[in-house]
Amino acid sequence: MPRNPVTGVGVPTGLESIQQSQPGFNQGVRPGEFVQPDAGLRYTRKELSTIEIDLASLVANRQVNQAGTFLYYGAAINSTNEALINRPITIRFDRVNSAGITMLPGMMLSGFPFDRIFIDHPAYDAGDVGQLIVTVDAPDDRVRTE
Repeated sequence: MPRNPVTGVGVPTGLESIQQSQPGFNQGVRPGEFVQPDAGLRYTRKELSTIEIDLASLVANRQVNQAGTFLYYGAAINSTNEALINRPITIRFDRVNSAGITMLPGMMLSGFPFDRIFIDHPAYDAGDVGQLIVTVDAPDDRVRTE
């Protein structure tokens, strides 16, 4: 019984010398030529938007028309600028009836597009504020947080 050959990115097909290409790189090369992929970091200027959240007031379904692919709950502080880690908020993307995602300060989500967000949270202490950071990243130019 004949076997089906495995094909895919990086698997030699036997046609490399005819097509003048190297499997997996999708670019023209001469037979026997080695090509080093450009694995260096690429950075582009990103437009950051911030959304200030008054955590002292009860908020239900606050709609923010802000498009992006990266959302970071950057900070929650009180009136004395003390960092707060126990101020969860709920985020819904694009539709008010979509499933909510609970986020704590320092958490982020990336890799999917959205056009607007809906924010929910209970009333916390007077003077508590939070900040969301929104931007657009790309698969080959991700926002790096390390």
